[in-house]
Amino acid sequence: EYLAQKKDGTVRLDTRQFAAYQYCWSNPGFQEELYQDVKAYLTGQSPATRGLKNWGNGCKYGKWVDIMPEDAFNPCYCKGCQAVYGEAFAKNDPNYASELLWGVTAKIGKRLIKEGVQGNITMMAYSPYRRVPDFEIPSNVWVMVAETGPWSLTNPVDMKNQYDEIRAWRKKIGHKVWIWTYPSKYGELMIKGVPCVGPHAWGRYYADLKDDIIGGFCECECDRSIYNFLNYYVYSRIMWDASADIDAILDELYANLFGAAAPEMKKFFTDLEERWTKRVVGNIVNTPLGPKTVRPSNRALWRDIYSKEVRDKLDALLKAGTAKVDGNSLEGRRIALMRAEFYDRMVDGAEDYEAQMRGVESFRFFPEKGPVEVFARSSGLRWFTNVASVATSVAAKRTSDELVFTFDCIEPKMDLVSTAYNKPGDHECWRDNNVEIFLNPSGDGKTMFHYILTSAGNFAGHGYVEGSGQEHDWVGVLKGVRTKAWTTASGWKGEIKIPLSLLGVCKDEFKVNFCRNRVLKNGESE
Repeated sequence: EYLAQKKDGTVRLDTRQFAAYQYCWSNPGFQEELYQDVKAYLTGQSPATRGLKNWGNGCKYGKWVDIMPEDAFNPCYCKGCQAVYGEAFAKNDPNYASELLWGVTAKIGKRLIKEGVQGNITMMAYSPYRRVPDFEIPSNVWVMVAETGPWSLTNPVDMKNQYDEIRAWRKKIGHKVWIWTYPSKYGELMIKGVPCVGPHAWGRYYADLKDDIIGGFCECECDRSIYNFLNYYVYSRIMWDASADIDAILDELYANLFGAAAPEMKKFFTDLEERWTKRVVGNIVNTPLGPKTVRPSNRALWRDIYSKEVRDKLDALLKAGTAKVDGNSLEGRRIALMRAEFYDRMVDGAEDYEAQMRGVESFRFFPEKGPVEVFARSSGLRWFTNVASVATSVAAKRTSDELVFTFDCIEPKMDLVSTAYNKPGDHECWRDNNVEIFLNPSGDGKTMFHYILTSAGNFAGHGYVEGSGQEHDWVGVLKGVRTKAWTTASGWKGEIKIPLSLLGVCKDEFKVNFCRNRVLKNGESE
């Protein structure tokens, strides 16, 4: 009875999903249970007094209780939550839940004080509840503010916004906050062979906040832990002494690690930092909404930022450094390690990219030869390693004025397919049972069209230009597009007809990607 309500009126109760326990924060019963749990823990009561076998992860910090919701917060569609979300939710405000969650948090904090309970509660300022509320927050509430972190330093507007938000929270609660930052190499930044070297960015970011924070956590996932060794070292030194000189710290480290080769190794790592912080995570593009960070395309990465010419210069620095030291010495072996981890893996990444491009360029789909079976692999829950359990095929043709794509989806469980997001044009329809098309009709590798058609007939799409930083077009790319979906004896079919006039330049040969998302109400997904 305390779980969040989904759009279709059912509650979120699939423990196989990530962050499965999403609660209805407007529910008075939930609020009371939450308060009584907090009170029992802070007053030294046993978990059994609350009907529990043990206290959860939020109750492991002495006189502190973390009441933050699970990650991947999902909106609750009950009337109570929707009423508090208000227009913010209807207008897609990214912080639509701020007033509700911080309101409950403040209520618990005030009640603890009123009842004489010693201790503190804490929660993160995190999407979708990171906005500073306009009501009072009691002194026994502590806040951890989630911010992007050091990679923002090449974007002055973004950096200022982060600093301002941290300081606004400090002012609101009357004491310093702590922060959770993400100088990570995950998601689209998880690029094989590209090192995330940024010690100056790390040092400066946290030093700038020395008067505003009591500490910080860096979530810095990375494919190679050694990529972070300079970042970790400078972070540790700055958090110990925020007035320390970052360049002096690094010069000392290079001398200790590489001896006579310190100048060459300093240039090596400085070059890597410049490329990562300014051209990979610091690729700033001006948009109508202001400057925006845009991840470079793989083409730009391997044929410009880390091109063969750039790699040759890095190679020359390593060779020059190696020539200055005994190869069997600690210094020589360290340089060899840096070559293996930072340079050789970069070369591998570049070679992998070129091999992939050769493979893509050699693949051809000839519509006149009829449908082809696609989707040989399934995502399973999270990883693309399983063989798909059902078959899918797609046929394509080009008429004088349209591109026509027809999907044939085998589905033995049509009675279970998900159709919750059935409002026409609902961008959330990607959560339902669907097929997708990604088109690059101009063949430039940048101008993209994306269409989604659900088995219930709902349709959405968007377009964008890679690297432009422009907001996605959710309307224009739908003009004149005709779609339909229907059930068959073996499952369902979907048809998407796209006017050639809508696509602008449409070459005779271009790249396209097809995808099927099989989503069932029983939790199955592929």
